[in-house]
Amino acid sequence: MIPANLAANPRLDRWVGFERPGVVRIAVGKVEYGQGALTGLAQIAAEELDVAMDRIDMVNPATDRSPDEGLTVGSMSIETSGAAIRAACAEARALFIQAAAERLECDTTELDVRDGRFLRLGEVTGLDFWALAAEVDLTKAPTGEARWKTPDRHRLVGRPLNRLDLPPKLFGVAY
Repeated sequence: MIPANLAANPRLDRWVGFERPGVVRIAVGKVEYGQGALTGLAQIAAEELDVAMDRIDMVNPATDRSPDEGLTVGSMSIETSGAAIRAACAEARALFIQAAAERLECDTTELDVRDGRFLRLGEVTGLDFWALAAEVDLTKAPTGEARWKTPDRHRLVGRPLNRLDLPPKLFGVAY
């Protein structure tokens, strides 16, 4: 199933990107109104991609760089954007796993991801998202076939994290 916001903005690269080494760009069409929504969305993305939270760069909505998700209203950002982010990241992860399997000449079932690095049967392969970024086309639409991580594999979702929006507000930095 493809969530409505992802179906309305079907290019994966509008949601997720690996342009800078070690950093995952996540774009949403929602703004932070003080509820911690962007922290929750970053947590969902990091979980689905199997990367550390400090690798996530949540970009502010911009017409030319972000998916158009309409208004940020009704306390629905996690519900609507969260599903879209989760699906987009699952799709991206599946594309990268396929690329890693091709490069390593193995089956995708032999691969796993830990903090953006690919493991084959538990062993480090030397490949990560950023090493494969040029080989993976994220300009495509989602297929709806990528499987989301099951809750028993979650390491981040459901755990308390420091809010991304609070330090600039508390310490007088522009936000």
